[in-house]
Amino acid sequence: MTREFSLERGTSSTEKAAHTCDALIGTLQRMSKPKTPKIPGVMRAVLAANVRALTDHVFVAYPDRIKALVSASGVSRAQLYRVLSQDSGATIDIIERLALALDVQVYQLLVPNLNADNPQVIQGASAAERQLYASFARGHHASK
Repeated sequence: MTREFSLERGTSSTEKAAHTCDALIGTLQRMSKPKTPKIPGVMRAVLAANVRALTDHVFVAYPDRIKALVSASGVSRAQLYRVLSQDSGATIDIIERLALALDVQVYQLLVPNLNADNPQVIQGASAAERQLYASFARGHHASK
């Protein structure tokens, strides 16, 4: 961490050194504060439940479903167990790999109570809605 100090011209070298020491002590004190532990959120549980359910559904014919998911996704067994045990948050890259291997969209892995037999699809705007939004953006909407 680099920090520049502006002291008036003519400041003694002792004052400059004291000012620098004070600044360094302040920086070290801020750095040594204990970090707030991360509390697992509900999304870790949602992701774990969905990966478990989809793994059971997609790899039903495999005796070792976890091994099948590891092979299909390229996610290591250790990373997968961390996701399933909710020990650490998954990166978007891991979530993308899992979604691809489980034949769902990334967002579907984060939908609470996902139905593994028929994963919910969130519909985007219809063509009529997109046209309406575009007219609002252009300022050509009729007020009633």
